[in-house]
Amino acid sequence: MLAGAAASEEAGEPAWWDADVVRHERYGEDLAVLTLRPRQPLPYLPGQYVSVSSLRVPRVWRTYSLADAPRPDGTVELHVSRIAGGAMSTALVDETRPGEVLRLSAPAAGSPRGPRRADCAPIYAGARAGPRCGRCSRRPPSASRSSKGGCSWWPARGSTCTDARRRSA
Repeated sequence: MLAGAAASEEAGEPAWWDADVVRHERYGEDLAVLTLRPRQPLPYLPGQYVSVSSLRVPRVWRTYSLADAPRPDGTVELHVSRIAGGAMSTALVDETRPGEVLRLSAPAAGSPRGPRRADCAPIYAGARAGPRCGRCSRRPPSASRSSKGGCSWWPARGSTCTDARRRSA
């Protein structure tokens, strides 16, 4: 993380980004989707991750994948699955509320690739599907629905993976 902070500084970016929690949605007992609005633009590509820090767990940083492509309103989503005994995931899922501030590191890694089919968007499940959703939401899918090789494809023109997840819930 220190290398990322140094690289950000060289690029004229902050070493970290303060981000306001604007939405906290629970999906079952162990999963939450946090919508964050960084106070400065967060330059990232679909499939990348950030380290997250919270005042609820001082001096602890944990990595989470960004679950979407960059949005026009500047918000980002984190899909957080609570891990038994995990202080950060427990704080983010059970305790964090809108209005709180989280700290994000410079984005790193990932493999920014689009979907294999340009005419459809795949639907993924689970907290680790975030990077895939981010990659697939870069292209608008068409209005055709099919199933290929065990994957589900949904006609979600202009929607994001989050929109498709809400429709199926």
